[in-house]
Amino acid sequence: MIGPKQIHEAIASKRLHFWYQPKVSFLSGLICGCEALIRWRTDDGKILPPSAFLPQVEKAGLMTAIAQHMFTELCNDIPRIIEAKPDIEVSFNLTAQDLEHPGMIAQIKDAVNNNVIQARNLQIELTETAIPKNQEDMLRGIQSLLDMGVQLAMDDFGTGYSSLDALHRLPFDVLKIDQSV
Repeated sequence: MIGPKQIHEAIASKRLHFWYQPKVSFLSGLICGCEALIRWRTDDGKILPPSAFLPQVEKAGLMTAIAQHMFTELCNDIPRIIEAKPDIEVSFNLTAQDLEHPGMIAQIKDAVNNNVIQARNLQIELTETAIPKNQEDMLRGIQSLLDMGVQLAMDDFGTGYSSLDALHRLPFDVLKIDQSV
């Protein structure tokens, strides 16, 4: 069973990593972006997918701690990604709670303002089911990122009940339609 202790140990021992999934343009067939997908390498070398540990992370109230740690990892990886493809957009998944957290927003702003990452190379993905009906703090966080030039993508569109309402309320740049649709 994965608990808070194991999660903290995974962060401290740098066992959480990104696997970058390419996004390919249907028009050109070329890579136009990538999505940073979190994986956990256990002590015995096994790779755990997010479904094996994120529910426990969420239950322990550590989602934003993981997001902040992984954003640092993303910033470390970005120079190599940009070297290979300067115009690439890298998607980074956040929760509504992450976007309400002033520390998470400040971390992203600092990275952009200090040229660690260019806003044009960053896209924040938010799943439709994670979008609350009325969260002013989240909306302010999103707007401050959009004002900097960071893009916002709705992930898994069509899986929730508020699809059109969420599209109306939030200024999404990208819509990722769920495969079930």
